[in-house]
Amino acid sequence: MQGNAVCKNLLKTSLANTFTEMDKITWIKRKLMLEKMATTKVLKVWIHNPRLSPTST
Repeated sequence: MQGNAVCKNLLKTSLANTFTEMDKITWIKRKLMLEKMATTKVLKVWIHNPRLSPTST
């Protein structure tokens, strides 16, 4: 009975460590993506909307 509990505890701790490592990897990936996206140029696009332009009706 005690041996089974030890196996379950070892399994839980090993999974917890892999999840934290995966979380760190995804955080680094997001940070790199943010830096990559911040260096791109932003183009201004004007879209004509006839409802917003003043009309003489």
